[in-house]
Amino acid sequence: MTTKRKSREPRSQKPRPVSNTEKKIRLRAYELYEQRGRVDGFALDDWLQAEAEMLGAQNQQKVRMLGLCAPSKPRPVSVLAFTMALL
Repeated sequence: MTTKRKSREPRSQKPRPVSNTEKKIRLRAYELYEQRGRVDGFALDDWLQAEAEMLGAQNQQKVRMLGLCAPSKPRPVSVLAFTMALL
């Protein structure tokens, strides 16, 4: 018995609106491309780095707003203290 697969029609032909964050990521990725001397072949690397920078900055801002900031300099931790914290 053969069944026909229903074709899926696209929900909308309109392009989705671009978020402000995506615009910032695009701009930063292009800046990275220019800093490299406009060498092709690194578009994905540039995008991922820009995305990490933008999303990281957003997360840091949220942490600051919530008052959850970590100390600027990490305190040295002994091996014993680290091990005890894991238990």
